[in-house]
Amino acid sequence: MSAEPNWRRPHPLTVVVLIVGFVSGNALPILAVFAFGGGGIGFDTVAMAGGAITIAFGALGWFMTGYDVTDEAVHHRSGILNRQSRSIPLARIQQVAVLEPVAARAVSLAVVQVAEASADGDIEIRYLGKADAAALTLRATFGRLPRRQTKKGPRWGPLFVWRARRDSNSRPLGS
Repeated sequence: MSAEPNWRRPHPLTVVVLIVGFVSGNALPILAVFAFGGGGIGFDTVAMAGGAITIAFGALGWFMTGYDVTDEAVHHRSGILNRQSRSIPLARIQQVAVLEPVAARAVSLAVVQVAEASADGDIEIRYLGKADAAALTLRATFGRLPRRQTKKGPRWGPLFVWRARRDSNSRPLGS
C-alpha cells in the first residue's frame, strides 16, 4: 500500500545559490570577456543575454526539482532536459547527512544526502531551509518507526515521549 508522493520544492533561494555557483564556476571565462571585450558584437547584449539565460536555467532547475518522504520511501526527482526520478525505501537507508556548502550557508540553506547500500548511488536533495532539512532527516531516519499520536493527528519523529505510567492504584510507578 504505497502512498503517492506529495512533491515539495526546495527553498526559493535555491535559484540564488545555483546562479552564484554557475558564476563562480565560470569565473575565468567571464573575466576573459570583461578583459578582452565582446569581439565586435555588443558587449551589453551578450552580458544581458547570458545573465537572462543563467537566471532562467536557475529558476527552471528549482521548478523541476521535487522531493518527499512517504511511509515507505524517500523520493527525489530533478532535471530540466533529462528527467531523473529516484526512490530509496526507508528500510534500506544507511545514512542521512546534512551538509552546508559555503554558498548555501550564506543564505541559511543545507543539502541533505540520503545514502543506501546499492550501486544506484545516493539521493542528494539540494538547498533546503535548515528546518526543512532537519525535518526531512528525522522523518527519513525515524520514519520506519510507528508514528506517535498527538491531539493534532499523527506526527513523525523519534518516539522519546515520556509519560507517567500508573499502576492499578493510580499512583505513578516507582512511588
